[in-house]
This record gives sequence, structure tokens and C-alpha cells, in this order.
Amino acid sequence: ENECAPYHDQWEKDGAVSRDLWKAAGANGLLGIPMPEEYGGPGGDILQASIMWEEQGASGFTGPGFAIHSDIVLPYILHFGNEEQKQRYIPAACAGECITAIAMTEPGAARDLKGASPRAGGE
Repeated sequence: ENECAPYHDQWEKDGAVSRDLWKAAGANGLLGIPMPEEYGGPGGDILQASIMWEEQGASGFTGPGFAIHSDIVLPYILHFGNEEQKQRYIPAACAGECITAIAMTEPGAARDLKGASPRAGGE
């Protein structure tokens, strides 16, 4: 609350959250909760991460994308990245120094991921 409330309206107007918030979240162990300690994470589990989601949702502060960063993108790096990528990105992301995101596209869907319709077919 102390880190978000004074700035939330401005973030909504700007369409971006300050990097200082990300660094504060990292310093307080709120990023990368399920990431192993060997990669700079807190070594928590999905239950602990879900408590973070619930508390963030209850706060009403919609800007910070901590769950996408911590619980969607970082597991991809952990499970599919090589050792060099894990060592480079996971500790920085858990510290709030590197902010991760998702980029997806499909012809005809543009930015509307709900409108994407996966299909399989041969040529």
C-alpha cells in the first residue's frame, strides 16, 4: 500500500509502473516467489505465490504485472532456458532489475489474445 497508493493514479495515466516499485518488490521477496534459491529466488511454492496474487488483487492496484512476470514468464526460463539464460535473467528478475513480459501473436488476432484461434492444418 505504501509503495503503490501514492502513485497508482499516475501509473494508470502513464500506462506504466515505475521501476522503483519493481525493485522494492524484489527487495521484499515479492517477485519470483517459486524460483529456486540457487537462481536468486525466494524458493517458495505456488501456494505462497497465490497469496501474493490474492493480496495484490485485493489491493485494487492494477498496474503491477507481478504474476505475469513471476509465475508465467520466469517458469518458462527456468524450464526451457539454458544455464546461461537462467543465471542471467532469473536473479535479475527476482530482484526487480529485469522486468519480463509475454509477446504473442497470431495472424488476424493482432493484440487480442482472446481472439486468437489456434488451428492445425497441413499445406
